[in-house]
Amino acid sequence: TELKQHGIACLHELVGVGKNLQDHLFVPVSAYALQQEGHNHHVKIGNQIKDLFNYYARGKGILQIGPLEAVAFFNSTEPNARVNCQLHFAAFILGENYEKVDFYNINTFPQRDGYSILPTLLRPESRGTVCLRSKNPFDYPIIQPNFLTAESDRQVMIAGVKKALDILKHAAFQSYSERIYAPTDTSSDETILAHIRQQVETVYHPVGTCKMGHDETAVVDAQLRVHGIEGLRVIDASIMPTIVSGNTNAPVYMIAEKGADMILGKSSIQKIVQQDSNIATI
Repeated sequence: TELKQHGIACLHELVGVGKNLQDHLFVPVSAYALQQEGHNHHVKIGNQIKDLFNYYARGKGILQIGPLEAVAFFNSTEPNARVNCQLHFAAFILGENYEKVDFYNINTFPQRDGYSILPTLLRPESRGTVCLRSKNPFDYPIIQPNFLTAESDRQVMIAGVKKALDILKHAAFQSYSERIYAPTDTSSDETILAHIRQQVETVYHPVGTCKMGHDETAVVDAQLRVHGIEGLRVIDASIMPTIVSGNTNAPVYMIAEKGADMILGKSSIQKIVQQDSNIATI
């Protein structure tokens, strides 16, 4: 049906193509710091110049590090169950004004230091889509992620924000914290959810739009072969039926290695043994 709308002939119908889109999400829970030892004061033009010199001349400084300093995994709604939430710890803040802050423009960030904990939704129930905009392959697709449409996703994020707030209020932070400012209103789940909706951000882990399986929405089989099409495989994160509870880069390496072995007709164990005689001896 979608292809016909753009005048494209359909060679084989697979209704699951472009469906089942999933991604991880996080949102900042932040405090202003008493010290200027974080990232935000580096936004000043003078400091940016110093940082560039420090990086290129000495190989040191803030440009050598990523924004996320540490992580923790837990279940925000059932403590003894499988993890559904991740905390990212970061030495930066976005500021209080939702209207002015642009996540992708550091010039909109505050120039006073602070720190954030970013609760991250790991196992979303919400599902989005990727569709064609036109028959021109160079046109950007229409991406509708449908973030937070599932009530369970909202509850996990709200619980994650509450846990991050508990941590920031801990005595260990008191000598560093001027005040917690985000969320600005923590009086109810509704006000916390309003903060989440204002500042939620993708972690850029999209998966699932050519999922592996044998149901009517599956696109590839267990050998990563596209159902009904000879000589065509999909080997990337889109084949995941559900998203992993962590970063997607390592699983994608695994998918690529396994896919290459399938094409070559080798098993991964055989490949490892051939590469390392010590492993073969063990």
